[in-house]
Amino acid sequence: MLHLSISMQDSFTNPYIPQESEAIRHQTEELHSPLARPVKIALIITAVLTVLIGIGLFFLAPYTTRADNQAQVDLGNAIQPPDQLAKLVPVTSTLGFSLTYDNLLFSSYAETPAPAGPDGKPQGSSPYYENNDLRITRDYNLVRLRPIASPNAESAALTNPPELLVSSTISAQTLKDAATKPDYKGLSQLNLFVKLSGEQRLAARTADDGTTVTVDASAATAQTINDVQYQKVRYTTKNDNYRIANQKYDDCYYTIQNDIPYSACVTNVRPTSTDVAALNEQMLQSLAFQKIASKDTASESQEAIAQKPAASDTTEAALITKKPEYNDNVQSLKAIAKNQPSTVRIGALYCADLALKLESGSTAATLSDACVGGVSSGTFVSKDGHIVTTGHAVRFAAKDAVSGYINFARDQRDMLDRLNRVLDYLLKARIILQSDANYLKLGAQTGDQEALAKIENIGSVIPDNFVTAVKDSYSYAVQPSNKPIAVDKTTGNKPVFAYSDSVLAATFIVADYNAEKAVQEQFSSATPATDVALLKANGSFQNVSIVGGNDIKANAILTTIGFPAYTDSSLTIDKIRNIPLVTSAKVNQTYNKEGRILVQTNSPVMPGNDGAGTFDQAGRLVGLSVYGLSYCPDQQCFANGTIRSSNELLSLVEKQNIKLGEVSPATVVWQRAVDDYIKGYYAAAQTEFADAGKQYGFNQLAQPLQKLAQSKLGTTGDTSLANQAMTVLIGVVIFMAVLTVLLAIIFFLQKRRLNMLRVGHYGVAAPAVTAPQQQYGANQPQAPGYVQPSQPPAAPQYPQYSQYPQSPQIPQAAPQAPQQYPQYQQPPQPQAPPQQAPQVQPQAPQSPPEDPFYRQ
Repeated sequence: MLHLSISMQDSFTNPYIPQESEAIRHQTEELHSPLARPVKIALIITAVLTVLIGIGLFFLAPYTTRADNQAQVDLGNAIQPPDQLAKLVPVTSTLGFSLTYDNLLFSSYAETPAPAGPDGKPQGSSPYYENNDLRITRDYNLVRLRPIASPNAESAALTNPPELLVSSTISAQTLKDAATKPDYKGLSQLNLFVKLSGEQRLAARTADDGTTVTVDASAATAQTINDVQYQKVRYTTKNDNYRIANQKYDDCYYTIQNDIPYSACVTNVRPTSTDVAALNEQMLQSLAFQKIASKDTASESQEAIAQKPAASDTTEAALITKKPEYNDNVQSLKAIAKNQPSTVRIGALYCADLALKLESGSTAATLSDACVGGVSSGTFVSKDGHIVTTGHAVRFAAKDAVSGYINFARDQRDMLDRLNRVLDYLLKARIILQSDANYLKLGAQTGDQEALAKIENIGSVIPDNFVTAVKDSYSYAVQPSNKPIAVDKTTGNKPVFAYSDSVLAATFIVADYNAEKAVQEQFSSATPATDVALLKANGSFQNVSIVGGNDIKANAILTTIGFPAYTDSSLTIDKIRNIPLVTSAKVNQTYNKEGRILVQTNSPVMPGNDGAGTFDQAGRLVGLSVYGLSYCPDQQCFANGTIRSSNELLSLVEKQNIKLGEVSPATVVWQRAVDDYIKGYYAAAQTEFADAGKQYGFNQLAQPLQKLAQSKLGTTGDTSLANQAMTVLIGVVIFMAVLTVLLAIIFFLQKRRLNMLRVGHYGVAAPAVTAPQQQYGANQPQAPGYVQPSQPPAAPQYPQYSQYPQSPQIPQAAPQAPQQYPQYQQPPQPQAPPQQAPQVQPQAPQSPPEDPFYRQ
């Protein structure tokens, strides 16, 4: 016999659970809290107001920033005063060329043709002019630009820096005459000009001292500079005389313009002065050519032109102030303004007693207080005083102090005495001969350039193990403001820094640079693999943000901020600028070799900017500028500068486990002030500039910019009112948004509480269901622990049997007649537990009418 089991899982089908009526359900849903309606209304109001204010902010936002070009120019003039910017001196020759030069970097010299005598030949010396005199137009046939030297250069054994020579001394007639000779037949005028000039140079194989030197000329190559076509030839001179080798090169550019031949040569470039050569090349870029009015330049010589009356106009041409790149580039302006207060000038001194030994190991001489030093730039990269710069600017080899000992003299007499001590040692060590010593002494007295070049390289002839530094020490001075570094020489032979409240002492932390392997005596010297160092000053400072330099791309604009020195040959500076100088440059290309990133820019690094921070348009430190080493990656650079990636700094601090930390609070306030000023929010900017100045006393820009922002209040570019309204509305929006969220939470919680108070089990109306049949008959035992309800529901309505053809209904049998089912074996009755409550048996439901289907 089959037994049907009725599921008890769903409450609405369970007849033993009292069900919720429709009327009760309706009464439950009608329950309301007195706060529900006000909360709902407030929620709608706050949501609507939030949206409306947000729309208002959308329309107000464009008025909170305004591009005020004049305000940006005024900001640029405040951080880089025009009266301290370099002025370009215009030089114009009636012989058809003109150029300009930086009067803070260069001194100038020019000649005009010598006056002709009765026979038409030059008579007497050529008239010459210097510096400001060149602002008057004359028939200059030679112009020389030379970087300005320090005032004590005359008392030091130093060569002249590279210089630019522009000349038109070979006439067109000379070329015509030369073209008739068989050796030059078939050459173009330009090739003939190059050949004649090269022959003159190659014929001069005698040095200034009368000895023979080697001069090699490269093949002529075409080069375009400022839309002018040139033929370039490099002349390399090697001098191995007197047992000390030195070399230099001259790069000459030849062109013929308006039938007149011109040459422009960057001369006297030595391995340690290639960056100075780049400065000359930058001036060469300004060279331009013009037609000479009413002159037959094809047949008239310069000598004939010189015989004609000179122009009577002696008016000096006005100086030219070059328009800064940041005047038209607000991103560069922001980068400069934000980071200039973090830029410092660095003075470095290395002093030692040098024990000079013989091959036997005994000491032959001692150079007491031999010192070498220089000036460079750096940037604060941590608020507690870490300063980053290049390694070669602050670390020196012991042999560097040999030439430093000679050149750090008080005067020329002292310099010659020191040179004699070094030469005496070299004679004792049998490194040079007496004739070599005599030549060097005479050259130092007369200023012979080849002799001075050998004295500069004098340490190269001393073996490394012959020089021992005793009691060596470094000292560093940091200038964070506009008060310059001073060197005190009155305390004895050893120079010391004069520290003060504005010139701070610094200590060396770490460097990734090998001074012994970075000596550049030849042009083939290898570029140092790494060149970075960290110093530290005591105090709290305004620092900059740093990012890796991996993403520097061609044509990107980089900005370098450093303290210029205009010469790095001495710590005593003639032309000195006591606020940082800005150089903007475009990236030509980036070199990545074995993880070493070098960036080549289209503008050279300024003297004194060695180690200066270079920033991207977002104002983040991405590299360090390099000056004083041969860093041109492919040796084909022209008027270029080199930047080393900030990756070297990040790698160094990681290896040393140095934590630079976040930017200082003074930096945060300062940068916010710059941003507010740029967008015209002058009311906030003036307050923030003042606060930044209070937080960082070395910030020399704080007071001027605070006054500048104050002067802009009420102008057409002032967006203070819109920004203040924006601030208020943003605050209201935030408040309304928070209030809306709170009201939504209250509304939700209230609704949930009401739901919990409803009557009923599951909150649904109970459908009509039938009572379950007894599974095993009247005598079937119930499940343990289960008590049948005393009032069972009415008998259920059974479904028609035809609906369940596979499941016939089991007839209800009387409890007294189990014999009707012989196949059924009643299971044994389980024993009830002693404490179990008596089971209540329900009354048997009325049996349905007997159906023939159930008959045996």
